[in-house]
Amino acid sequence: MTDDVLFLSGAQVTRPLDVDAAIASQRAAFTALGSGAADPPTKIMLPSRFDDGVVLAYVSRLSAGSGAVARAAARAAQGESG
Repeated sequence: MTDDVLFLSGAQVTRPLDVDAAIASQRAAFTALGSGAADPPTKIMLPSRFDDGVVLAYVSRLSAGSGAVARAAARAAQGESG
């Protein structure tokens, strides 16, 4: 493992992932999860101290040969949009 950190811009992150690649990656991930091959994550949940909004994150690996994958989501406070 290395201590190097790669910083990417928003354009660099979104450019290589087209719709077909995104769909294929989700199919592979859910297939691995359903077959028990994936390393399922524990949900990380951070309730906001300002209101009833919540931030959620899931971090996992698809297989021993894959890198880390992450999913993040947020729920806006009741009565707010976002």
